[in-house]
Amino acid sequence: MEDITIIVKTMDRYESLQKLLKSVFKIYPDINIIIADDGEESCKEKILNKFKEKEIEYYELEKDVGLSAGRNFLINKVKTKYFLLLDDDMEIDKKTDIEYAVKKLEEEELDIIGGYCRNYKTINNNFDRILVFFEKIFRYELPTNYIGTLRMENDVFYADYIVHKFPEYTTSDIVLNAFIAKTKSIIDMGGWDEKLKLQEHTEFFYRAKLNKLKVAFTNRFSIQHHPMRLKDYKKKRERDYTDIFMNKYKIKKIIRTYDDKRGTVITEK
Repeated sequence: MEDITIIVKTMDRYESLQKLLKSVFKIYPDINIIIADDGEESCKEKILNKFKEKEIEYYELEKDVGLSAGRNFLINKVKTKYFLLLDDDMEIDKKTDIEYAVKKLEEEELDIIGGYCRNYKTINNNFDRILVFFEKIFRYELPTNYIGTLRMENDVFYADYIVHKFPEYTTSDIVLNAFIAKTKSIIDMGGWDEKLKLQEHTEFFYRAKLNKLKVAFTNRFSIQHHPMRLKDYKKKRERDYTDIFMNKYKIKKIIRTYDDKRGTVITEK
Protein backbone atom coordinates (compact mmCIF):
# COMPACT_ATOMS: atom_id res chain seq x y z
CA MET A 1 0.00 0.00 0.00
CA GLU A 2 2.88 2.35 -0.74
CA ASP A 3 0.99 4.23 -3.47
CA ILE A 4 -1.94 5.37 -1.32
CA THR A 5 -2.49 7.77 1.59
CA ILE A 6 -5.58 7.96 3.77
CA ILE A 7 -6.73 11.53 4.44
CA VAL A 8 -9.17 12.51 7.20
CA LYS A 9 -10.56 15.92 8.11
CA THR A 10 -11.71 15.76 11.73
CA MET A 11 -13.55 18.02 14.13
CA ASP A 12 -14.27 17.43 17.83
CA ARG A 13 -14.82 13.68 17.54
CA TYR A 14 -11.89 12.02 19.25
CA GLU A 15 -13.83 8.85 20.05
CA SER A 16 -14.81 8.38 16.40
CA LEU A 17 -11.36 9.25 15.07
CA GLN A 18 -9.50 6.78 17.27
CA LYS A 19 -11.94 4.01 16.29
CA LEU A 20 -11.34 4.79 12.62
CA LEU A 21 -7.57 4.66 13.06
CA LYS A 22 -7.76 1.44 15.06
CA SER A 23 -9.78 -0.18 12.26
CA VAL A 24 -7.31 1.02 9.62
CA PHE A 25 -4.17 -0.17 11.39
CA LYS A 26 -5.76 -3.56 12.11
CA ILE A 27 -5.83 -4.30 8.36
CA TYR A 28 -3.19 -1.93 6.96
CA PRO A 29 -0.62 -1.45 9.75
CA ASP A 30 1.83 0.57 7.65
CA ILE A 31 -0.45 2.71 5.48
CA ASN A 32 0.16 6.46 5.21
CA ILE A 33 -2.34 8.60 7.16
CA ILE A 34 -2.70 12.38 7.22
CA ILE A 35 -5.18 14.13 9.54
CA ALA A 36 -6.33 17.75 9.55
CA ASP A 37 -8.10 18.97 12.71
CA ASP A 38 -10.12 22.20 12.80
CA GLY A 39 -12.02 21.45 16.01
CA GLU A 40 -12.57 23.62 19.06
CA GLU A 41 -10.26 21.34 21.00
CA SER A 42 -7.51 19.55 19.10
CA CYS A 43 -7.29 15.76 19.38
CA LYS A 44 -3.67 15.72 18.21
CA GLU A 45 -1.95 14.94 21.51
CA LYS A 46 -4.40 12.20 22.49
CA ILE A 47 -4.25 10.53 19.07
CA LEU A 48 -0.48 10.61 18.77
CA ASN A 49 -0.12 9.24 22.30
CA LYS A 50 -2.58 6.44 21.60
CA PHE A 51 -0.83 5.44 18.36
CA LYS A 52 2.76 6.11 19.36
CA GLU A 53 4.16 3.32 17.22
CA LYS A 54 2.49 4.62 14.04
CA GLU A 55 3.62 7.29 11.62
CA ILE A 56 0.69 9.71 11.53
CA GLU A 57 0.92 13.20 10.09
CA TYR A 58 -1.42 15.32 12.20
CA TYR A 59 -2.05 19.00 11.47
CA GLU A 60 -3.98 21.52 13.54
CA LEU A 61 -5.85 24.02 11.37
CA GLU A 62 -7.69 27.24 12.10
CA LYS A 63 -10.89 26.48 14.04
CA ASP A 64 -13.89 25.67 11.84
CA VAL A 65 -11.99 26.22 8.60
CA GLY A 66 -14.44 23.78 7.02
CA LEU A 67 -14.45 20.48 5.17
CA SER A 68 -13.36 21.91 1.83
CA ALA A 69 -10.39 23.91 3.08
CA GLY A 70 -9.34 21.03 5.32
CA ARG A 71 -9.41 18.55 2.45
CA ASN A 72 -7.52 20.92 0.16
CA PHE A 73 -4.86 21.24 2.84
CA LEU A 74 -4.67 17.45 3.08
CA ILE A 75 -4.36 16.65 -0.64
CA ASN A 76 -1.51 19.13 -0.92
CA LYS A 77 0.31 17.12 1.76
CA VAL A 78 -0.18 13.81 -0.07
CA LYS A 79 2.99 12.43 -1.69
CA THR A 80 1.47 9.23 -3.10
CA LYS A 81 -0.18 8.65 -6.48
CA TYR A 82 -3.56 7.96 -4.86
CA PHE A 83 -5.44 8.99 -1.74
CA LEU A 84 -8.38 7.47 0.10
CA LEU A 85 -10.81 10.04 1.49
CA LEU A 86 -12.59 9.04 4.72
CA ASP A 87 -14.69 10.92 7.25
CA ASP A 88 -13.78 10.66 10.93
CA ASP A 89 -16.96 8.71 11.78
CA MET A 90 -16.17 5.86 9.42
CA GLU A 91 -14.43 2.53 10.01
CA ILE A 92 -12.96 0.06 7.57
CA ASP A 93 -12.97 -3.73 7.61
CA LYS A 94 -12.48 -6.68 5.25
CA LYS A 95 -15.24 -5.35 2.98
CA THR A 96 -13.14 -2.25 2.37
CA ASP A 97 -11.16 -3.83 -0.43
CA ILE A 98 -8.68 -1.06 -1.17
CA GLU A 99 -6.48 -3.25 -3.34
CA TYR A 100 -9.38 -4.20 -5.62
CA ALA A 101 -10.57 -0.59 -5.88
CA VAL A 102 -7.11 0.66 -6.85
CA LYS A 103 -6.75 -2.15 -9.40
CA LYS A 104 -10.13 -1.25 -10.93
CA LEU A 105 -9.22 2.44 -10.96
CA GLU A 106 -6.06 1.63 -12.93
CA GLU A 107 -7.68 -0.86 -15.30
CA GLU A 108 -10.55 1.47 -16.21
CA GLU A 109 -8.29 4.56 -16.24
CA LEU A 110 -10.50 6.29 -13.68
CA ASP A 111 -9.85 9.40 -11.63
CA ILE A 112 -12.19 8.49 -8.75
CA ILE A 113 -13.70 5.21 -7.58
CA GLY A 114 -16.10 5.06 -4.64
CA GLY A 115 -18.07 2.59 -2.59
CA TYR A 116 -21.08 2.50 -0.29
CA CYS A 117 -21.79 2.98 3.43
CA ARG A 118 -23.01 0.40 5.92
CA ASN A 119 -24.75 2.57 8.49
CA TYR A 120 -25.17 2.12 12.22
CA LYS A 121 -27.46 4.02 14.57
CA THR A 122 -26.51 7.62 15.24
CA ILE A 123 -24.92 7.91 18.69
CA ASN A 124 -26.48 10.64 20.81
CA ASN A 125 -26.08 9.11 24.28
CA ASN A 126 -24.80 6.06 26.17
CA PHE A 127 -27.96 4.04 25.45
CA ASP A 128 -27.28 4.48 21.73
CA ARG A 129 -23.79 3.08 22.29
CA ILE A 130 -25.34 -0.08 23.73
CA LEU A 131 -27.63 -0.40 20.72
CA VAL A 132 -24.70 -0.01 18.35
CA PHE A 133 -22.81 -2.69 20.31
CA PHE A 134 -25.64 -5.15 19.60
CA GLU A 135 -25.89 -3.98 16.00
CA LYS A 136 -22.28 -4.99 15.56
CA ILE A 137 -22.81 -8.36 17.23
CA PHE A 138 -25.78 -9.21 15.01
CA ARG A 139 -24.28 -7.44 11.96
CA TYR A 140 -27.32 -5.23 11.60
CA GLU A 141 -26.26 -2.68 9.01
CA LEU A 142 -28.30 -0.37 6.76
CA PRO A 143 -26.45 0.05 3.46
CA THR A 144 -26.84 3.29 1.51
CA ASN A 145 -25.36 4.49 -1.73
CA TYR A 146 -25.01 7.84 -3.47
CA ILE A 147 -24.53 7.34 -7.20
CA GLY A 148 -26.36 8.90 -10.11
CA THR A 149 -26.28 11.75 -12.60
CA LEU A 150 -25.73 15.50 -12.34
CA ARG A 151 -26.66 17.94 -15.08
CA MET A 152 -27.64 21.52 -15.88
CA GLU A 153 -30.40 22.51 -18.27
CA ASN A 154 -30.60 26.27 -18.71
CA ASP A 155 -30.80 27.55 -15.11
CA VAL A 156 -32.11 24.32 -13.56
CA PHE A 157 -29.75 21.85 -11.87
CA TYR A 158 -30.83 18.20 -11.86
CA ALA A 159 -29.41 15.61 -9.47
CA ASP A 160 -30.75 12.06 -9.73
CA TYR A 161 -29.53 10.02 -6.77
CA ILE A 162 -29.59 6.23 -6.48
CA VAL A 163 -29.53 5.19 -2.82
CA HIS A 164 -30.56 1.54 -2.78
CA LYS A 165 -28.72 -0.12 -5.67
CA PHE A 166 -25.23 -1.57 -5.34
CA PRO A 167 -23.90 -2.76 -8.72
CA GLU A 168 -20.59 -4.58 -8.82
CA TYR A 169 -19.27 -1.84 -11.09
CA THR A 170 -20.78 1.18 -12.84
CA THR A 171 -19.74 4.62 -13.99
CA SER A 172 -21.42 7.52 -12.20
CA ASP A 173 -21.29 11.30 -11.91
CA ILE A 174 -21.12 11.10 -8.12
CA VAL A 175 -20.15 8.71 -5.31
CA LEU A 176 -20.09 8.91 -1.52
CA ASN A 177 -17.36 10.72 0.40
CA ALA A 178 -15.55 7.41 0.80
CA PHE A 179 -13.53 7.19 -2.37
CA ILE A 180 -10.07 6.60 -3.82
CA ALA A 181 -8.76 9.19 -6.26
CA LYS A 182 -5.71 10.10 -8.29
CA THR A 183 -4.04 12.84 -6.30
CA LYS A 184 -2.96 14.83 -9.36
CA SER A 185 -6.45 14.74 -10.91
CA ILE A 186 -8.04 16.31 -7.84
CA ILE A 187 -5.32 18.92 -7.41
CA ASP A 188 -5.53 19.83 -11.10
CA MET A 189 -9.31 20.41 -10.89
CA GLY A 190 -8.80 22.70 -7.92
CA GLY A 191 -9.90 20.38 -5.13
CA TRP A 192 -12.92 21.52 -3.14
CA ASP A 193 -14.55 24.97 -3.15
CA GLU A 194 -13.47 26.48 0.16
CA LYS A 195 -16.51 28.76 0.32
CA LEU A 196 -18.48 25.60 1.02
CA LYS A 197 -17.56 24.64 4.57
CA LEU A 198 -20.29 22.00 4.28
CA GLN A 199 -22.57 20.76 1.48
CA GLU A 200 -19.48 20.58 -0.71
CA HIS A 201 -20.26 17.12 -2.06
CA THR A 202 -22.47 17.72 -5.10
CA GLU A 203 -20.55 20.81 -6.21
CA PHE A 204 -17.27 18.87 -6.05
CA PHE A 205 -18.55 16.08 -8.27
CA TYR A 206 -20.33 18.41 -10.67
CA ARG A 207 -17.06 20.28 -11.16
CA ALA A 208 -15.26 16.95 -11.58
CA LYS A 209 -17.73 16.20 -14.39
CA LEU A 210 -17.10 19.60 -16.00
CA ASN A 211 -13.37 18.82 -15.83
CA LYS A 212 -14.03 15.45 -17.55
CA LEU A 213 -12.83 13.33 -14.64
CA LYS A 214 -13.88 9.68 -14.86
CA VAL A 215 -15.84 8.50 -11.83
CA ALA A 216 -17.09 5.00 -11.01
CA PHE A 217 -18.56 2.87 -8.23
CA THR A 218 -17.84 -0.67 -7.06
CA ASN A 219 -19.67 -2.72 -4.44
CA ARG A 220 -16.38 -4.46 -3.63
CA PHE A 221 -15.49 -1.35 -1.61
CA SER A 222 -17.60 -0.35 1.40
CA ILE A 223 -17.11 1.24 4.80
CA GLN A 224 -18.89 1.22 8.14
CA HIS A 225 -20.50 4.53 9.08
CA HIS A 226 -20.92 5.33 12.78
CA PRO A 227 -22.46 8.81 12.99
CA MET A 228 -22.00 10.61 16.28
CA ARG A 229 -23.80 13.89 16.96
CA LEU A 230 -22.30 16.31 19.44
CA LYS A 231 -24.28 19.37 20.59
CA ASP A 232 -22.03 22.15 19.28
CA TYR A 233 -20.99 20.08 16.28
CA LYS A 234 -24.64 19.63 15.32
CA LYS A 235 -25.14 23.40 15.22
CA LYS A 236 -22.26 23.71 12.76
CA ARG A 237 -23.65 20.86 10.65
CA GLU A 238 -27.01 22.61 10.34
CA ARG A 239 -25.59 25.60 8.47
CA ASP A 240 -26.83 25.99 4.90
CA TYR A 241 -24.47 26.81 2.02
CA THR A 242 -26.93 26.09 -0.81
CA ASP A 243 -27.06 29.74 -1.93
CA ILE A 244 -23.31 29.77 -2.58
CA PHE A 245 -23.62 26.76 -4.87
CA MET A 246 -26.62 28.21 -6.69
CA ASN A 247 -25.03 31.62 -7.17
CA LYS A 248 -21.79 30.09 -8.44
CA TYR A 249 -23.55 28.32 -11.31
CA LYS A 250 -26.41 30.82 -11.75
CA ILE A 251 -28.94 28.18 -10.70
CA LYS A 252 -32.55 29.22 -10.10
CA LYS A 253 -33.88 25.80 -9.20
CA ILE A 254 -32.42 22.50 -7.98
CA ILE A 255 -34.43 19.33 -8.62
CA ARG A 256 -33.22 16.28 -6.71
CA THR A 257 -34.72 12.83 -7.18
CA TYR A 258 -34.13 9.87 -4.88
CA ASP A 259 -35.08 6.21 -5.26
CA ASP A 260 -36.59 6.15 -1.76
CA LYS A 261 -39.44 7.81 0.13
CA ARG A 262 -37.98 11.26 -0.41
CA GLY A 263 -38.95 11.12 -4.07
CA THR A 264 -38.41 14.54 -5.64
CA VAL A 265 -37.06 17.50 -3.66
CA ILE A 266 -37.11 20.98 -5.21
CA THR A 267 -35.08 23.96 -4.02
CA GLU A 268 -35.68 27.41 -5.51
CA LYS A 269 -33.99 30.75 -5.00
